[in-house]
Amino acid sequence: METNHFSTLQMISDRVIKEVTKTAQSMRINGPSRSQLYSTIDHIESFTSLTTEAVFCSNCDQNVKIDLKQISIELLQILRAIVSSWEKNDNFMLCDLMEHELVDNLIRWKIQIISTLKNQATPNQKTTTT
Repeated sequence: METNHFSTLQMISDRVIKEVTKTAQSMRINGPSRSQLYSTIDHIESFTSLTTEAVFCSNCDQNVKIDLKQISIELLQILRAIVSSWEKNDNFMLCDLMEHELVDNLIRWKIQIISTLKNQATPNQKTTTT
């Protein structure tokens, strides 16, 4: 996979992180919005699917796949807690989970997975182009 694909994934991750933050801030001020929450979760799902596909299409080492599994499990736990907060009408907890736990997890996707993939792909590209 080309390095610029990883740069694109990093840009997408930045956008998703900003969207999560804006959604949480908006929900904190205006109250919960089902459509905002669904839209944000859809974008998270698309981002994580693309990133997972990139991991399995690349020649990454096993540690990246282990990190991906761990971060994915943590993401699912956070999303379950978000759903639970939604069902309990606990807007404070919902927004807190989004602003802190979810954003932190998405940053880990960017740093631990995408950056590592990009760094591992860079030496391979240098050897194939020279």
